[in-house]
Amino acid sequence: MDGLPEYMKTCFLALYNFINDLPFDVLKGEEGLHIIKFLQKSWADLCKSYLREARWYYNGYTPSFEEYIENAWISISGPVILSHLYFFVVNPIKEDTLLSTCFDGYPTIIRHSSMILRLKDDMGTSTVMIATYNCDCF
Repeated sequence: MDGLPEYMKTCFLALYNFINDLPFDVLKGEEGLHIIKFLQKSWADLCKSYLREARWYYNGYTPSFEEYIENAWISISGPVILSHLYFFVVNPIKEDTLLSTCFDGYPTIIRHSSMILRLKDDMGTSTVMIATYNCDCF
């Protein structure tokens, strides 16, 4: 954390504390599952997808549709949101469900709902960009 700029330390610390407090509450429950590794995996996937998009942008690379979609459904943060919701809502949490969800790839319901969310977000953004470029201000 020492290497982070001052403005990022607060954000990092808040996220770190949240990720570690939620598993503590789950550990106190009936099942006593240790879920930190599952939350870390979903956040790591999200950060990797952000990094991939940043590399594409700074290298001037335009990904193919397949490359874009493969990354976009994660970068909309659907898997992170849905995994957190699962831990808040489901009681008791089943460890076999967690293993199949996080480490065998995400279930198709998470993948497809995240993809729909991302495509809808992209459609909204594209209409704003078109309206900006069609402005008769000059």
